[in-house]
Amino acid sequence: FGQSLNVGHGGILSDGPSAFNAFATTSLSDIFAISGLITDSNSSSAVDILNLTHMSSSSAANNIGAGLLFSAENTSGTTTAISRIASIFTDAGGSATTSALTFSTLNGFDLSERMRITNTGNLGIGTTSPTGLLSVEMGTQKFPFWVGDTGTSSPSFVVTGSGNVGIGTTSPSYLFSVAGHTLLGGNATTTGLLYSLGSGTS
Repeated sequence: FGQSLNVGHGGILSDGPSAFNAFATTSLSDIFAISGLITDSNSSSAVDILNLTHMSSSSAANNIGAGLLFSAENTSGTTTAISRIASIFTDAGGSATTSALTFSTLNGFDLSERMRITNTGNLGIGTTSPTGLLSVEMGTQKFPFWVGDTGTSSPSFVVTGSGNVGIGTTSPSYLFSVAGHTLLGGNATTTGLLYSLGSGTS
C-alpha cells in the first residue's frame, strides 16, 4: 500500500495522453475495463477504492472539481458525451469550504445539470440552489410533480407550477381539484366555500 498505479499516459494500457482502450468483436458487457480490490481489517465503514483529483495549474476558484464523464457511440459513429457526475467546490477558499455533487445529462448537443446535492444535504431538481431538503423547479416541464400508472401517459396526480394539486385532472383550477368520486371517511371542515360540481349522493 502507499503506491499508485497509473492508467493512461506513462502508465499501463497507454494509448495516448491519459487514455486506454480495449477492443473486441464480441460483447464485453460482463467485463470491467477497470476494477479495484482492497482487503483489510476494516469491517464496518467504507474504504476509498478510487480517488479522483483535479489540480489547477493556476489559482483554483469556485466550481473547480472532478467528475466521471460517460460517453457512447451514436448512430453516426461519433463518440458523444452523454452524462456526467461531478463533485465541485461551491466555495473553494477560506476556512468554510463547501462542495456539491452534480448530475448532468445530454439534451441536444450540450450536457446540462439536472440535479445536485448541496453541502447541507438539500436535493435540487431543476435548480442549483435548493432551499429545502427537496426543491423542484419545473423549467420547461409541464408539471414539477407527476404521478401516473405504468403504461399510461395520463397522470392520476399532478402538482402544477402555481401550486395547484389535481387528482384525476391535469388542469386543476383551484389549489385542490378532484375529478371523479370522492369518499370522505370522517368529518370535512372548511373555513371557506366548498364547491361540488356534481350531483347526487351515495
